[in-house]
Amino acid sequence: SNKTLREVSERAKKKLSEVSDELTRLKASIAPNTEKIKSMEVEKATLEAEKASLSRDLDAWKKRVSSLVSKFNQIDPEEHAQALANIEKLQGELSTLKSAKDKADKDCSNAMNLVSRLNREVSSMKASMETLKLNLEKATSEKEKLTKSAKSNEAAAKEITAAKE
Repeated sequence: SNKTLREVSERAKKKLSEVSDELTRLKASIAPNTEKIKSMEVEKATLEAEKASLSRDLDAWKKRVSSLVSKFNQIDPEEHAQALANIEKLQGELSTLKSAKDKADKDCSNAMNLVSRLNREVSSMKASMETLKLNLEKATSEKEKLTKSAKSNEAAAKEITAAKE
């Protein structure tokens, strides 16, 4: 029975030695991972602190932007109504001015057509007047010739009458 106990004890020691070696080997293999974990935990804490800082900065900027937007986007309802009324008034004036311009353009076109027609008539009348002047000059010169001829015929008739007497 002592022998059995010794065998059991030696097996237990051997087992203990194996487990102890295994534990030492596992501890040695875990050591680099433990350091990595500690390093990552420090990095995580740093990143969380940076995230918190950035979050605070973000909130501060959001408040600032919101403040600026609300400050510059405040619209006075009376001013808005006046601006809308002014826009409607100006659109009405624009419409009136456009129709007046269209009418003026039409009148201008009609006037240009009338001027053109009158210029043609003036040119035609000038040509007629030139023709009448030429005819008048011809008639005047012919009248003078006839008057001279009549006077010379009258003088000749007087001479003939005087010679007959």
